[in-house]
Amino acid sequence: MDGEGHFSAKGTLHPGSGSVEAEFALSKLALAMFQPYAALAITGSIGRGELDMTGRASFAPASGGAGRVRLGGDLSVSNFALLDSEGKELAGFERFALEKLATDTQAVSLGRVLLKGARMHYRINPDGSGNWASLSRQPARPEAGREDAPIESKRQGPEPRISIGAIALQNLSFDFTDRSLQPPFTARITRFGGQIAPFKKPGMVKSQIDFAGKLDGASLRVAGTLRPAGKDSDADIAVTLAPWNLPPTTPYGIRYTGYPVQRGKLTLDLKYKLGGRRVEASNVVAIHQLQLGDKVDSPTATGLPVKLALAILTDREGKLEIDLPIDGELDDPDFRVGKLVVHAILNVLQKAATSPFALLGSLFGHSEDLSMVEFAAGSDELGDAGRKKLESLAKALAERPGLRLSIAGGMDPEADRKGLLQSQLQETLLARRRGPASGKPAHGDDEPLSDAERGTALHALYLERVVAPREKEAAGLRAEGKPVPAGFVARRDAPAPDVEAMLMQTMSLSPDALADLARSRAETVQDELTESYGIDPERVFVATTPETPRTRQATLQLE
Repeated sequence: MDGEGHFSAKGTLHPGSGSVEAEFALSKLALAMFQPYAALAITGSIGRGELDMTGRASFAPASGGAGRVRLGGDLSVSNFALLDSEGKELAGFERFALEKLATDTQAVSLGRVLLKGARMHYRINPDGSGNWASLSRQPARPEAGREDAPIESKRQGPEPRISIGAIALQNLSFDFTDRSLQPPFTARITRFGGQIAPFKKPGMVKSQIDFAGKLDGASLRVAGTLRPAGKDSDADIAVTLAPWNLPPTTPYGIRYTGYPVQRGKLTLDLKYKLGGRRVEASNVVAIHQLQLGDKVDSPTATGLPVKLALAILTDREGKLEIDLPIDGELDDPDFRVGKLVVHAILNVLQKAATSPFALLGSLFGHSEDLSMVEFAAGSDELGDAGRKKLESLAKALAERPGLRLSIAGGMDPEADRKGLLQSQLQETLLARRRGPASGKPAHGDDEPLSDAERGTALHALYLERVVAPREKEAAGLRAEGKPVPAGFVARRDAPAPDVEAMLMQTMSLSPDALADLARSRAETVQDELTESYGIDPERVFVATTPETPRTRQATLQLE
């Protein structure tokens, strides 16, 4: 044979039965000799590789049938390398072996399938093309006017049985480089190995899967079970990665978020279950101590509030954890695991943009709207509902130290004006009970007026501010010989609601009263959070807005 390849064979022929038995050995067959055939299918080339095979074969004729062929032995390929059109290695391995092979027309049995020292290089070029994409040659088009009928193959008889003691990987490596980014991104899997054992198809035997390796120094493991039984196949596989340094992902961070990654570690805990054609999965992603740099202009970056979403999701220990469950049918054309994961992440970012308090509340089991605190008309005092809401918000803020809060106080021109006038009236009635202008109570505690006290004080003030001035003015008109309009003089026995309404007409508010009320409401919320619940004052701000919101609420905004 060409080169150093050597082949030998010997056997026995039984003329009476027609059976044949043979032993053969093939060593150091250079695979490069098959390059002309490989060139028909690929643009690259077989750089090197040697084939070794030892075994035995037999043929036993059968009456009325095709007979039975048996083949057994060992086969291996060593020092293999596949090159691209530029002579750069795409993939290779130290040794690939089929050990203790035994096969016939009904079954295939292997002691072990071994792949040792395998390596693969995947590169995305600056123009976005991949180095593997151009490896395959396009099939030749049929000649004009000629259409070859498709060849259909139908399997006859039962499906062959496959039994493999173990499928083993040893010291596999995979390196990935994306040069379409600036700076380029690189990642490398090394020292990856393990086995699937046993592997039998079809059947009810479950294969144990156990692989482990390193991703840029982080521990990577794939473990679980697999039962390959056609449509009834099932699998239960877990993938874990911890902890992987995130700063090398800066090129992707800039492209998709607009921020470089300065610090952080990633852990993954992925669990996938397959039963029949249905997939149930849990994708738990945890990021520890993530720190992003300053914003970088990127035309491909999302416009969603990335930093706000991260601050909402990151707890006081600096841990961000997202659980992305997946459930679907493999036969569904819209079911794509990667697409579903990306969609779930975008949903989180979208919720952070449109409903940040809903996202925050969902993390702590709150269904109430934490984005606003409502006040009574004309008041800047918190009610029970407002205090309860701020208590829930304070607990969430304590667990999310990266969040800041901006508060904008609001006022309702109509309702709050009436409320302020009622408060002014109430204070006037209390002041009359206090007596001296010193403001000190004339008797007892300065408690709210009883209904009887309020009625008496209200009537006295009514006589003083409404009835007496009108009577005096009416007397002046009469003295001048002028008529007094009907109803001009207020009734002394007017009903209480009318009395209160006419008294409020005698009062007035300062031009800034409503604006001061709005600001005071914001400061009340700020004080409650910082003084009652210990939230750092540097995280809580009273916002200045071009126009005061027209609502009896303090509106909150997360930053």
